[in-house]
Amino acid sequence: MFSRAYLCLWVFLFLCFASDIYAQNMRTISIVTQLEKGLANKALSQVSVLIGTKGIRTDINGLGWLTVSKTATYSLKASYPGYVSVQDTLSPGDDTTITIVLKEIKLYQANKITVNADRNGVYGTATQQIKVISSKELDEHRGQTLGESLNGQLGITTIQTGSSISKPVLRGIHSQRLLISNDGIAQEGQQWGAEHAPEIDILSIGSIHILKGAAGVEYGPGAMGGMIKVEPPSMMDTAGLKGIISSNLMSNNRQGSLSGSLDGATSLYSGVLSLKVQGSVRKAGDMEAASYVLGNTAFTEKNAFISTSYTHSNGIIVKSRFSTFTSELGIFKGSHISNLSDLLLAIERGKPLKEYEFSYAIANPKQYIVHDLWANSMFIPLSENINAEIIHGWQFNDRKEFDAHNLRIPKDSVNALNEALAMPAMKLQLVTQSLDIKFKIQQPTHHLTSTFGCSFQDQNNVRSGKVLLIPDYTSVNIGSYLLANYIDKSMIYNIGIRYDKKNIDVPALNTPIRKFQDTSLYFDGFSGAAGVLWQYDTNIQCTINFGTTWRAPQINELFSNDIHHGTAQFEIGDISLKKEQSFSMDINTIYSEPDFHAECSIYSMWFDNYIVMLPDKEFPTVTVRGTFPTFRYSQTKAIIYGLELMAEYHMNDWSKVTVQTTITKGDDKTNNSPLFQIPANRYQANIHVHKQDFLSIFHDAFAEFGCLFVSTQDRFAPDLDYANPPLGYQLYNISFGGTIHTGYDKYISCTMSANNIFNTDYRDYLSRYRYFSADQGFNLTFRCSYSFSLL
Repeated sequence: MFSRAYLCLWVFLFLCFASDIYAQNMRTISIVTQLEKGLANKALSQVSVLIGTKGIRTDINGLGWLTVSKTATYSLKASYPGYVSVQDTLSPGDDTTITIVLKEIKLYQANKITVNADRNGVYGTATQQIKVISSKELDEHRGQTLGESLNGQLGITTIQTGSSISKPVLRGIHSQRLLISNDGIAQEGQQWGAEHAPEIDILSIGSIHILKGAAGVEYGPGAMGGMIKVEPPSMMDTAGLKGIISSNLMSNNRQGSLSGSLDGATSLYSGVLSLKVQGSVRKAGDMEAASYVLGNTAFTEKNAFISTSYTHSNGIIVKSRFSTFTSELGIFKGSHISNLSDLLLAIERGKPLKEYEFSYAIANPKQYIVHDLWANSMFIPLSENINAEIIHGWQFNDRKEFDAHNLRIPKDSVNALNEALAMPAMKLQLVTQSLDIKFKIQQPTHHLTSTFGCSFQDQNNVRSGKVLLIPDYTSVNIGSYLLANYIDKSMIYNIGIRYDKKNIDVPALNTPIRKFQDTSLYFDGFSGAAGVLWQYDTNIQCTINFGTTWRAPQINELFSNDIHHGTAQFEIGDISLKKEQSFSMDINTIYSEPDFHAECSIYSMWFDNYIVMLPDKEFPTVTVRGTFPTFRYSQTKAIIYGLELMAEYHMNDWSKVTVQTTITKGDDKTNNSPLFQIPANRYQANIHVHKQDFLSIFHDAFAEFGCLFVSTQDRFAPDLDYANPPLGYQLYNISFGGTIHTGYDKYISCTMSANNIFNTDYRDYLSRYRYFSADQGFNLTFRCSYSFSLL
């Protein structure tokens, strides 16, 4: 803890006292992007152009602008999915216009198909949907958590627990069924908890990739419903030194955050050595609903990372990154009820029994989390057509949950009571080691790309404290897989198969509260995937994917039998649970023109032995620490299915309208009833205005107005839950911002956004506090960052 604080402090001190020692003459380059001969008059928007370390995406007319030095030499790169990347050199001079001609990819002499080359290189399955959220998009809408930053993407909702805990939900799937990857390593904390958010610093994310559909073949059984791939900021690949200082301010919980980074590179032994360091701090007070304060929902964060990369001229790339995440957060006091009558009264009232004053203080109940991640990778080109990649990960997750009361201590023993409350009611320490090795083989003459890989994971969990929610355990998982993509003219075919085996060993426990013998559990199974992509013409693309995967029951689903303080509920597991198996189908159609883009997706997932936690309404649990809603784990046959629609229309070169719909449904086939806790239908509309230059001061200026309508979840089993689903709601948001250039390679970017601008009193069906309180009211956010170059 002490060393982490000093790491953040030194990063900030170094940034604050750094000064610019160079000044050079500038020129603004106009960039024109065109298609290959025969289509040269057709503009190509959203082309990624990188000059040195500065990049832009061209507008709807295929145009863009970048300001660079007249005297420096820069590398130039331009890329667009389905077209051959352009690499060139920009020489010193006074030229102010660059014309870039892009040619369509002719992979393996297949001259009709348009393929995103990243699909094969990064994900292995070329037919699945991939949505990429760039760093620029994140900066415009960066929320308080990873889940909040993803909320609003097509098909994604969140499970919210106050302002500091938010878990992404993709097509009704989350937690142990949705894999979250951080810098190539599967994020491993205590993710089984609905209020255990991914321990990822939102201020250190460079981009996010959303992979929809079962991804269990390449990424293992944890990716039943898809995958969210979090990538760190890119590192410099040319000699130099630059930095960024950024700050966020929020009105609702009066949050302030500060982040700073330094990024440098230098030539070394026929290669480039890059180094990046970043630190961030955040502090927030109690969250406020529309008309009251949610007491004890303040939080603090202290995060840092250091990353290094070496790229040799022979193609070998070695990377290493260490990050630390530390958070202390309060749990809403109104969710911990002392007796049954107060619990029922709180649910009936729908708001806290007590009025709270705003505070930055964090008292019990609370959580304290530390997550350290060390990621190492090596990319090795073994030959012209064969590459190897090795990824090693080490993670340490330390979670402490503190109780609000300890009634075993006499009330007159104040010192003993304070000492007891200062000790965590539950402490969990999880150490995870992982190793992934994969080989990618390209066979151009056979139009085939294949990937073979194997993975290993070892986990050791140690618990302490009076709460016995989960026991000590060790877990070992091994797996291997084979994927193949075949391209034939306008078609891509992919197929894959994987086998995994998982062992869970739990030592005997003998306490007055719980007793069980040494337990060893074994699970294994196959995953498979098959898909087809059809590029009908330059405007229409269709895909269909089938998949099957499985997962073993999580340790909490097997052994829980105590209070889960984070959710204020008593959870009861079942050691007889079997492995969960899923079968999925996804059909996606994309229609795209320069000024119009539309997508339609239909999906369904069938589950055998679907593990679900259901409320036991008739038997709330009464303990010496209070009265809590009871939830039990069980299994059923289930199906989750839905529809996603999105349309985007560019009215002109500076404005666009986007509408989207997410409809998700779930059925418990065994009990012939709706599935518990499926997100309600969502409808969104946004108007976005963008000007490259505004008032000759602001560059990349934008303004956006959006509205969200969430319907009432009317598909629920009567008398199952403690309270019926809340009413639907409408939220309106607005944001605007831009960039001001202050000198050579120096610019200030500012955005301001207002969420829930009418301060609507609402509660989301997936909110963990919906029994007791409304969700967050009006929130005004101001973001500002200063980017500079030192060398």
